[in-house]
Amino acid sequence: MSSNELVEQIMAQVIARVATPEKTVSSDTPHPKRETAMAEKSCSLTEFVGTAIGDTIGLVIANVDSALLEAMKLEKRYRSIGILGARTGAGPPYYGRG
Repeated sequence: MSSNELVEQIMAQVIARVATPEKTVSSDTPHPKRETAMAEKSCSLTEFVGTAIGDTIGLVIANVDSALLEAMKLEKRYRSIGILGARTGAGPPYYGRG
């Protein structure tokens, strides 16, 4: 069988499959409604914010656990913490973000 004949045979099979209508799923049964509401949209990833000229590095920690907020003596309204640090050894300050 030559390659042209093989291509023609495959094309005939594909056309035959496309030409025949598929069975449709009946929508007689209603879909059950979800009992829970959709969660609030929020980002849950820790993100590297970037660096600036000099020694500053920025990082955002998302979805901070409430136990960590208590240990840091921060208000519970904060969901994310922004951290700015220096690569020269200075301790990084933190900034709460609601």
